[in-house]
Amino acid sequence: MNTNGVADFDSEIAKYTDFLQQDLDNQFLLAKLGDLHHRAGQFDEAQHYFDKLLLADPEHSPAKSGLAAVCISRHDFEQAEQLFLSMGDLLDASPALQHNLGLALFYQDKWPDALARFEAAMAGGLEDVDTLAYQAYCHHHLGNVARALKFAKLAYEKVPNDQAQGYVSLLQMDKGDFEAAVRTARKALDTNPENVDANVVLGSYLLERQQVDEALPFLSLSLDKDPDNSRAWLGLGLVQMYNQQMPEAIDSISRALSYTPRNPGTIVTLGWAHIANNDLNKAEETFRHAVAVSPSFGEAHGGLATVLALANRDDEAREEVRKSRRLNKGGFGAAFALSILLESGGKHDRAVQVLGHSFLQSPKAGGLKLIEAIKIHAQRSSAKQGPAKLKSPRNL
Repeated sequence: MNTNGVADFDSEIAKYTDFLQQDLDNQFLLAKLGDLHHRAGQFDEAQHYFDKLLLADPEHSPAKSGLAAVCISRHDFEQAEQLFLSMGDLLDASPALQHNLGLALFYQDKWPDALARFEAAMAGGLEDVDTLAYQAYCHHHLGNVARALKFAKLAYEKVPNDQAQGYVSLLQMDKGDFEAAVRTARKALDTNPENVDANVVLGSYLLERQQVDEALPFLSLSLDKDPDNSRAWLGLGLVQMYNQQMPEAIDSISRALSYTPRNPGTIVTLGWAHIANNDLNKAEETFRHAVAVSPSFGEAHGGLATVLALANRDDEAREEVRKSRRLNKGGFGAAFALSILLESGGKHDRAVQVLGHSFLQSPKAGGLKLIEAIKIHAQRSSAKQGPAKLKSPRNL
């Protein structure tokens, strides 16, 4: 038995190409060769056969769906979307086509539209693991963690595996149930010690409990296996901040932000790293960006208030403190800014020393140290960003 998949495709392609030589316009053979080349990863050749079908019949449905599938594999999701939408009643009647259109929409970050298509596919009878999993991903991106967890558990029950189990643990963490998340993550790691989501969960769990050195191996392993994981980059940046490695922390948090550029929690964390690095100009620019992205986010105003207070711009700082406390009375940024404003002079020296003793103090008696508050805030904010960046989709 031939176990070489590429050789199998080559053999099949050669066979059907020979058949086509005897009947050059045979639509079944053209569609079959388009599908075989697609499955073999030969996208140009696949498109050639589908284009030939569409040239003869612009409404040829198998050619449209085949070409749309090729577009998905090429990550040309917009073109795939247009091809699926042009299929009219056939699209509405086909759960598989609904699912594939959902993929095209999902990878354009059109979460509500994608969710509607996956729901339509399931309502039409398609309850495979991918349709369930993508509904979980959509709900997660839309901020509905409870619904995401429901569908992630259904996907895991349908096809139990460590990847699905790790994702369940991530959702349990985002839902605020750290104990369940850690239990599930450890089970996933028993099966696969390199499971990325499970390592992120355990790293985050240890970070929130100030066990910084213990968290680092889990976060580092996550990044070894998934260099695009924004949560792991943020976690690494927080470890580096705690260890006062500020240039390295800025690089790591900036990397996290490159994957979630409009996450205000990550932007604010980067602002604090710039403060700790004694770069008030860059810190002010960063906090103002956070305010622009999310004007109702209290910690953006609180961080900006701190920068302004350190720069002796007291009136501006007090205004930002008022805005921050109106949005979040217990915000740590506003509390830290107030502690600076209440000092009698010497704020230039305070700005120079923020990296050291001041950064490891609490802004109010009995409270968390500033760095601890930043870590907890950053991790909880990252829970609102949805799942890690997903890799290439698989057509049905």
